[in-house]
Amino acid sequence: MSKIGKKNILIPKESSIKIEGANLTISGPKGTKKLTVNDKIFSSKLNESEFQIQPLAKKFDKKTSILWGTYRSLINNAICNIVGRPIPRWSVPKFLLKIVAALSQKNKRKIDTLLGDEYYCSKKLELLGFKARKTLSEMNETSFWFIY
Repeated sequence: MSKIGKKNILIPKESSIKIEGANLTISGPKGTKKLTVNDKIFSSKLNESEFQIQPLAKKFDKKTSILWGTYRSLINNAICNIVGRPIPRWSVPKFLLKIVAALSQKNKRKIDTLLGDEYYCSKKLELLGFKARKTLSEMNETSFWFIY
């Protein structure tokens, strides 16, 4: 079961959700957003102030569980954007990841990959001979909020 997917989404008073088959229409003070949910795998339910998405099958595989959590997050993020609330974020401090890496070699390799050179900052790319045509500030792309 998906821990994220099974949580109900609270619908603020200033927004509304309309379910039309596989299509969800979310309306609020900042506009309207339409999302499509795979209705062959999931069903959507709307109570008074809560929205719920659930798999149709009693037993389901890991892929369905992952999709369940992803759909729930997409719907929740769309509601947050339309109402004007910040999207909930979380992070793990680097020192905690290093403690976990010290516990086992398998975890160490994964965390080293996560924290190591698997990402490419602009300075490392310039050392390799690549130069960006425009910087993020020139493109006015300094904020990385995902708007659905």
